[in-house]
Amino acid sequence: MIGKMVSQTNVILIEPDDPCPCRSGKLTSECCMEPDGTFRVKFPSPLPPGPNTGFSHAQCFMRDGSNCSEEISSDPYMAKSVLDMFSANAIRANFVWNDATRTTPVGIDNLTSPIVCNRHNNALAPLDAVATRAFGNIFEATIYVIKKSLATKNVCYAVSGEGLELWVLKLLFGARAAMVAANGDALNDAQPLDLSIFQTTLEGRALKAPCGLYLRRAMGDRAAGTPPAKETAIRIAGLRFSVAAFEFELIIDPAGSDFEAIRQQYYYRPSSIDLIGRRRAANIYMSGPAFGRNEAARLELREARAE
Repeated sequence: MIGKMVSQTNVILIEPDDPCPCRSGKLTSECCMEPDGTFRVKFPSPLPPGPNTGFSHAQCFMRDGSNCSEEISSDPYMAKSVLDMFSANAIRANFVWNDATRTTPVGIDNLTSPIVCNRHNNALAPLDAVATRAFGNIFEATIYVIKKSLATKNVCYAVSGEGLELWVLKLLFGARAAMVAANGDALNDAQPLDLSIFQTTLEGRALKAPCGLYLRRAMGDRAAGTPPAKETAIRIAGLRFSVAAFEFELIIDPAGSDFEAIRQQYYYRPSSIDLIGRRRAANIYMSGPAFGRNEAARLELREARAE
């Protein structure tokens, strides 16, 4: 059975014996193709297995669900592959506040703190592999389009849009928990994050529109949300991060945001990221039900100059 990757701009047919476009190294039929021919990049469940333990560890920021183990994980909250990208400035991230004038950088020290129990850390760890592969495909596709070459073949990649969105939530909630644990929340006027947002998405219920993952259309002035009234408490609205030449933003709190302006400058949960060069193109399919029917992101890239 021939599979399909469908975005707003492309329908790409995939033979079962083709290499999977998620770049796992497996055949499509053994990787991301469902028995009915639909295509969906797979990743493990981010929930701890088995019944709830009924235990809440005081040091685990996921303790509200009473599903902790008795030991805090000694491993960093983020995998080495992610930490390496932060160390090399391949990824840069900032908390975005509902006060449009304020952002707070996410430092690597916010990604290594002992803030989760072993049970939750083991369940969340595979999301780092989802993000690492997604960013690897984005880097590879970008290099292919801009490199100095006479090649004209268009290529396709696939990443899990839903998995990437979950990973950004993991980054946001974990980094914030580490910051609070380390500093006692220096921004004492800030409201705490609602952990139920993260828990709900881990259970398979995606953030409701207009919340979710956005991709910037082009460089330039950012859309600004409406600054809160003086009596409004300061809250984290989301997280903004850049990878290669691309800027993403995850919005979890829509209050006060000018979404008409945001939609003019960002693609919302794009069904694909189409990188268009002078000689060739690369299509990065964004897998997941919340992404499949949305506008495709079309970004033009310039070919690298010969040195």
